[in-house]
Amino acid sequence: MDLHTWLCQPKNTQSGLAEKITRLGYRRVTQGAVSQWLRNGVPPIRCRQIEYATGGAVTAEELRPDVFGPSPDTIECSRSHERDAAA
Repeated sequence: MDLHTWLCQPKNTQSGLAEKITRLGYRRVTQGAVSQWLRNGVPPIRCRQIEYATGGAVTAEELRPDVFGPSPDTIECSRSHERDAAA
């Protein structure tokens, strides 16, 4: 799931995500930083932190496939489509 979708779920907020990342022991994150990520994209160094803070609901691969590669779900989906096309 993407970060925007995760934040649209009940009880998930930008400030809550910032607090979770900070509590995990990473450099302090503010609500404003999360807002900037939504507008401008997430810096690669923050992707795994977001993954851990969201309990894996948002993965680094989903946030930055250009850095971390496609998510495993995407790979499996494309393989399935390739098999269907070959049949």
